[in-house]
Amino acid sequence: MKCTKAHKLMSASLDGELSASEQELLAAHLKQCVACGKEYHAFQEMHRLLHHAQPFSAPPYLASRVMARLDTVETRPFFSPLWANFAEALMIFMVIGIGVASGNLISNSMGLHNFDDGLASMSLEIFDATPPESLGGAYLAMLEVSNEK
Repeated sequence: MKCTKAHKLMSASLDGELSASEQELLAAHLKQCVACGKEYHAFQEMHRLLHHAQPFSAPPYLASRVMARLDTVETRPFFSPLWANFAEALMIFMVIGIGVASGNLISNSMGLHNFDDGLASMSLEIFDATPPESLGGAYLAMLEVSNEK
């Protein structure tokens, strides 16, 4: 049995929910695995402490106090003021626009205004070792067909 399976069975074992065969498998694993054995003993101790603990009931006024506080908590509705939603959308478009504009400025200042020349000089020879039945081979075949037209 693997440790992950043993971890899943430990709680059920303490609650008496395992079949005899599952209990035997768990016991055999706990004898072999020191880490799981320590964890199971810790679970046993916690189970024993909780089983012998005295029950505690909440004060009768607790529910009414909690409910009263829930009524006073202000929440922002999903469809809050319409102008706030428009402001968020406007900010997003402004950030995208500034990014595009600055990208164009940077590419123009670096002399990258005509990048098609660089693409034309690239060769597909690096893909020659690709088998025809592979995904790369299928891609190359599609490129050859589109270049012939």
